[in-house]
Amino acid sequence: MNGFDYTELDELNRDILKLANETMPQESKSFMRKEGSKVTKQVKGGLRTGYKVRTGNLVKMVKRGKAYLYPAENAYQIRVHMAPHENVVDYEHRTPGGKVVKGKRIKEKVEAFFAEEFEEDVLDFIDDLLDKGLS
Repeated sequence: MNGFDYTELDELNRDILKLANETMPQESKSFMRKEGSKVTKQVKGGLRTGYKVRTGNLVKMVKRGKAYLYPAENAYQIRVHMAPHENVVDYEHRTPGGKVVKGKRIKEKVEAFFAEEFEEDVLDFIDDLLDKGLS
């Protein structure tokens, strides 16, 4: 192969996940709640600026879900619940008159924008986790 041994990195990854999930589950849940709130705010802001009809129902129905431990991946997850009619705004659809309305793709834009910020926050969280866990 290429001469790299990844088993030590895999062990480090497992150790960090174990530290986060078993030793400090409250900090992990708290971190996921904070990140969920951040992405919810960004989604709401994107919906406010990207959609011209201002009834407010689309933005009001965006909610942060609960942080929970997903057993298949042994990692914490959080959901952002959208309005049921959000897909009509986000993706292309036809009106009853047959006119095609292009999608705004707001959710994809916010997701791409938030990915960089989330990566930085995760690295900071891992640093804090290692500082607290190893001391």
